[in-house]
Amino acid sequence: TGKDGRTWSKASAVRSPAWARPVMKETPPQTRDEHHPVKIVAAGTVTPPPIENAPFPEAPTSWLAKHSSYKTDESRIEKVGALLKCLLPGSDGYATLDFGKPLHGYLCLEIGAAPAGAVLDFTYGEIRDDLRTGKRVLLPDGSFDPELTVGAPFGDRVIVRGGPQTIELPEERTWRWLMITWRNTKKPIELKAVFIRSSQHPAPDIGSFHADGVKTLPKLIDLCLDHARVTMSDAYVDTTGREDAQWLEDIQYRAQLAAQWFGDSTLRQVTMRHAVEQQLPTGRFRVFPPEDYAVAGMQSLDWSMTWIGMLYDDWMWTGETERLRKYFPNLVRFLELAHSQTNPDGLLVDRTCLTDIRCALRANHDAGEIESIPNAWYFGFLQNAIALAKAVGDAKQARQWQARAARVKREYARFISTDKSTRNLVGEVWSPTLGLRGFGQAASVSAVFYELIAKEDATRVLDSAFCGRDGTPPRGMNRWNNPTYAYRALRALGDLGRGPKASEHFLERYRPYLPDGPLPEYFIPGDGQPDDPTGSHGWAAVPLVWLHDTVLGVRLASPGGKRLIIAPAYVGWNKVSGKTATPQGGCEVQIDWAKRSIEISIPEGCSAEIRLPRRNGRHSDVVVWKNRRGLFRLATWS
Repeated sequence: TGKDGRTWSKASAVRSPAWARPVMKETPPQTRDEHHPVKIVAAGTVTPPPIENAPFPEAPTSWLAKHSSYKTDESRIEKVGALLKCLLPGSDGYATLDFGKPLHGYLCLEIGAAPAGAVLDFTYGEIRDDLRTGKRVLLPDGSFDPELTVGAPFGDRVIVRGGPQTIELPEERTWRWLMITWRNTKKPIELKAVFIRSSQHPAPDIGSFHADGVKTLPKLIDLCLDHARVTMSDAYVDTTGREDAQWLEDIQYRAQLAAQWFGDSTLRQVTMRHAVEQQLPTGRFRVFPPEDYAVAGMQSLDWSMTWIGMLYDDWMWTGETERLRKYFPNLVRFLELAHSQTNPDGLLVDRTCLTDIRCALRANHDAGEIESIPNAWYFGFLQNAIALAKAVGDAKQARQWQARAARVKREYARFISTDKSTRNLVGEVWSPTLGLRGFGQAASVSAVFYELIAKEDATRVLDSAFCGRDGTPPRGMNRWNNPTYAYRALRALGDLGRGPKASEHFLERYRPYLPDGPLPEYFIPGDGQPDDPTGSHGWAAVPLVWLHDTVLGVRLASPGGKRLIIAPAYVGWNKVSGKTATPQGGCEVQIDWAKRSIEISIPEGCSAEIRLPRRNGRHSDVVVWKNRRGLFRLATWS
């Protein structure tokens, strides 16, 4: 029993193989920049709630902030523009600062003078609105609920000493809005500076994209980049500074974004290693690798499949097989686990799948029902695994996986509706007694994206699921909601000649989060949203990948990126241009669709297979260009 009267559990040692072999830091040093507030939202007096109502003997800082009463009064502070210069004595006061975008790092204060014993409380806000309830979080008086995020209660308190001093809190924090509350202040607290010293994985401005006349696009790109950067620290994490967890499901396309826009693949490699080091002999990965739990927290099969995608993407980016050979036994072990969870027809029936996809319907496995989305993923990632097996020279393993994939493709036909009322829609659940049920966009996109449907049929499937001009579904059909489907849907539409619908769909789905976000964790209205509406989820930024690999059309044609494919899709934007990183260097594309002209720059020594869409909807013959020095220009094409 401690001095505060609470009983503490006995401490126990935690041992994990993930921590048994410390390695040298694999990632470059983090960048450290100072970011200052851009606006003082409000200031005034604060009246705390009755302390006897506090949940603990000592009231948490965040609880005090949440339950206090606020009254705006600009006379409580001295300021110069957005600079908070002085906190004035008297009644307890507060000031809320806006830093303009989500940031991650360490809170710093430079104090010129202060009375000893004054109390400074700090609470942090990441969102303006609660996506779950539709209510405002940042209120007109500048107050907000700091416990509306993962990790509540959450706040910091500093008791200052007298005189000048510098304060840097040792714990990383994430915020856009910072509330400072001062108490027990008999003299002014003079502030020279309040800022965040960001601690961030390097994410230089390499990638870019511009489309003439699309007014909201620059702000959407900035919003996505802000969220992508803030969730890159020592790994890809969600709710940075609070949950700090690696969700394998989220990371594949975020890592592609980092490669294309920032030229980075080191965090992807760290993520893969963390998963491997804690893989069980059964083949299962953990939910949050590396973690310190002995038995709990095993990853669902569908999420874990994305580890295969990351391994494939890393091989395509680096062209190296050393890491691939090292991890190949882990790949075999995982796919043997997946195979053990298939039925006699070869379809996946694992009960842990679809953990984080709010779909139209879930299967009753006891009644022999099967879900389509995990099987589409299973087929798609088997294709990655087959390519990896061939890369390491394991032809026998490649043939075994090819046979399994062929069975999935053959049996997958049961998920495609032939009924008159739902023809060309993909069901999420097949029942041996009730037939095909539960139609959603995610199921249709999965089937098309992972190429389980012939191209001529795939177009009809997408047109049926995205029937509106902006890609809205037909009545009674569920929208996709998981942000990884933002990328899958946009790429599938673009690849099948539905580019203008893809761009309208992107803007329809994302414009509601302007002017300043946050990006949603899920695209679900009302009560469908999870309890945590934190605005620091970077996985919703993945349309930036689509801008590069589909709208500009730049994709890798060979491991290591010496050969590229440049096959841009027209999305209704007449002039587009941008730069994307490749393993060999930057690649720039400028297209004037009205004039049918294109200009391309690729790294010296690389070659590109250039495929341009004709007016009749077909692609031109492939033009192969090897850059020895200079640009590729085509003044016009038919």
